[in-house]
Amino acid sequence: MAQAHDFTEHLDVARSRTIQGAIREGATVRSGAQLTVQGAFVGPIIVERDAILMVQGSFNGDIQQNDGTLILFGQASLDLGQPTGRLAVGVDSLITTDRGAFRLSPDGELIELHGSQPAGSFNVRTDRVCVYDENEQRFRSLKGNDQTSVDGLGDGPSL
Repeated sequence: MAQAHDFTEHLDVARSRTIQGAIREGATVRSGAQLTVQGAFVGPIIVERDAILMVQGSFNGDIQQNDGTLILFGQASLDLGQPTGRLAVGVDSLITTDRGAFRLSPDGELIELHGSQPAGSFNVRTDRVCVYDENEQRFRSLKGNDQTSVDGLGDGPSL
């Protein structure tokens, strides 16, 4: 059952839960738990081994530790120069980095949104993601031009 809340203190999640609303001071997701946020996430994030944080909405978090899986759909502000751990982002999500604003294409390419150019229709795929490869410093699809399914992202050490 989803909980509607506006959390203004750091959240410690030891069992799986869904929150509709906002987390404004970050969270720690403990091993074996999944936190799903339908709304906004702001602040420091620690995702322990075998844990999952899924944000459907807006992510402006500081990834302090990600030994689990972080899955983002919608809008994400990311520092891709810092370690991200296992990171998957929904196709057509908007990503803001220190280099600008981008839309994530189905093949993993970041398509720059220039100046005041409108983002166009905003229809993020919640069934398809691209995975960030820290070694190559880019997003990639796992199956040629087809993206990996969201199912199973948290099921093992490798994507």
